Amino acid sequence: MPLLTPWLKSCTSAADIDWSGKLPLTVTGAVDIRRAESMGHHNCRLRPMPVVAKDSEQFSELEEAVRAARLALRPATSAETGFELKRLSVWCPMANRDVRDFKMMIHDALTDLVDIPLDLIQKACATYRNDPDPRCDFFPRPVKLKEIIADEWRARRLLLFRLERLLAIANEPPKLPPPITLAELKEQARHQLELEAMMAGMFGRAPPPPLTPEQSAAEILRRTEAKIHEAQRDQHLSPAMAEALIAELTTNPEAPHGEKT
Repeated sequence: MPLLTPWLKSCTSAADIDWSGKLPLTVTGAVDIRRAESMGHHNCRLRPMPVVAKDSEQFSELEEAVRAARLALRPATSAETGFELKRLSVWCPMANRDVRDFKMMIHDALTDLVDIPLDLIQKACATYRNDPDPRCDFFPRPVKLKEIIADEWRARRLLLFRLERLLAIANEPPKLPPPITLAELKEQARHQLELEAMMAGMFGRAPPPPLTPEQSAAEILRRTEAKIHEAQRDQHLSPAMAEALIAELTTNPEAPHGEKT
């Protein structure tokens, strides 16, 4: 396994990151939980993959880690694997097999072990020949050797997958949605107010008394500000974005976003 810098080790071992990259994001780069759930992603309490700046020292560390991880997964050649299997056969005599059978067996083993790196082949053979179990006096089937190094082989492949995902997203960061506007938030507040009055009448409750234009404007203003805070809490707005919208709402409460009175 390649040695990783602390931040890469912490990142690639994290289980709460969306390594698939399928979950939708907010304008701040966080996972849009509500939209993800509406799309059928029920396990969306995850963090997005971190985006590494291409001009940073971390990017160079990431590129080096990817190269090392790919090297750690480079398959052994047929000659290298064949040599290790022949060495193992010295410790596991096969008196009842002739040379032709041995060659056929080695050929099949080379086919079955074709994707495994040399150091893992060596580790599997060494572990097998040092096992005190009497059954290990016999030449193993390839599956027995695979079982010995299965966990480490799987861990190497998972590490490479995650490192390559980090590199891919660093080279092509995700496109984030545009920020929500003050006009949209005002319209949501207005629609919510109208919907509440309509629903009260549908369920037989007395509708609320009609609001004066001044009262309606004040209530929409209050609800719009609440929606700004809610959007910031859900990471649809950064603190700076929310502060700017609240300042605009306070300064120009009647005009939709982008219009001047």
